Amino acid sequence: MSDDIYIDWRETPFKIGDHVKCDDDQVGLVTKISDPDGDVDDDTGRGILIPPKLFVKFDDSDVEEQFTGYNATPAPDWYDEEPQFTWQFDDVEVVKDEDTAPWRSATGDRP
Repeated sequence: MSDDIYIDWRETPFKIGDHVKCDDDQVGLVTKISDPDGDVDDDTGRGILIPPKLFVKFDDSDVEEQFTGYNATPAPDWYDEEPQFTWQFDDVEVVKDEDTAPWRSATGDRP
């Protein structure tokens, strides 16, 4: 993994080991983030930047769900010799530790 920055739809930074809430309000653990990649468009010959994938593991499943991010790096930083990219994932929201406490119900209220 690089020194890139990963943010949710609210622009809250996160890293591997953080908890995130997904589309259906399920809370899961960020298990890995793939490195971005590159390729060449066969028709135009232009380079293509392939964004990283975010892998989230939910307590009730053995399957890791994947989410694709996009490049949200501010334009001036993009042209640096060694840019630090910012990747945004709109399908997840970072949750604080107290949001994942066992006393939370499905509505987020205390019992």
